[in-house]
Amino acid sequence: MHNPLLSITAYYVNNLRRINRTTNNIINPLKYLIMKKTLFLLLFFNLAFFSYSQTSYKSGRMANSKDSLARYRFEVGTDLLWLVDKNSLPGYCLQLKVNTNSKKHPGAFRFSFGVNLKTKDSTNVTGSIDDGENYNSRTSTFYFRQGYQLTYSFNRLKLFWGADLHLSYYQFFEDYYWRLILMNNAYYKCYFTRTYTRLQVGFVGVVGASYSITHKMSISFESNCSILYSMIKNRGHSYYKEFPYDGNRDDWYNSNNMIISTIPISTISINVNF
Repeated sequence: MHNPLLSITAYYVNNLRRINRTTNNIINPLKYLIMKKTLFLLLFFNLAFFSYSQTSYKSGRMANSKDSLARYRFEVGTDLLWLVDKNSLPGYCLQLKVNTNSKKHPGAFRFSFGVNLKTKDSTNVTGSIDDGENYNSRTSTFYFRQGYQLTYSFNRLKLFWGADLHLSYYQFFEDYYWRLILMNNAYYKCYFTRTYTRLQVGFVGVVGASYSITHKMSISFESNCSILYSMIKNRGHSYYKEFPYDGNRDDWYNSNNMIISTIPISTISINVNF
């Protein structure tokens, strides 16, 4: 079966490869980000199309809408809120549900994981030969959740509630130097580095609904209430390369606290069922 999404995906892959190979052209960061998000979504829909094309039906009969919700065992989804920067999860995430298919107590085991990596490099020259600012930053986010949900089916509509164990790690690193500073009748550059890390563990309660668009695709939304224990470590260091002095640890601290939060709409997901 011909998949037109493959042609569109190949077009985006070729464009991103061309942009990555081209270092002299100035690329609009917003346009580049949109292309990356669109490519990720297209790859997900290719997975959906592949799942659909591999499905066979006995005697050529299609399952009716009532059976369509009970047929599948697995559900794989991805959050759509990151396309509009309203996501509470990392940008690139996948969610897996394994249905128990129990008639007495229908439910599903829940697994979700995600990652997000960002880099930023910039230079701001003021006009003097050596007077300027260089700024570099690296951001990385990883998370994993595992839990269970109870499900109540009403033809195409499903209502569910459950709880997840949560583990996440976030790190932000920045490195830059300030404008030239006059000291002892000489100019020096003041450098600054900072590393911020946050480890979170806890529980996340979820309630949501899912609507079956077709027998192989559904859309769902979730609300959650979380209780997370957060361990934060911040290390800032300013120094001058010309001086033997080790510098100032003027931004060092550790912070441990409990965070309780509620998100009315935490995810809006598109799902593939098989």
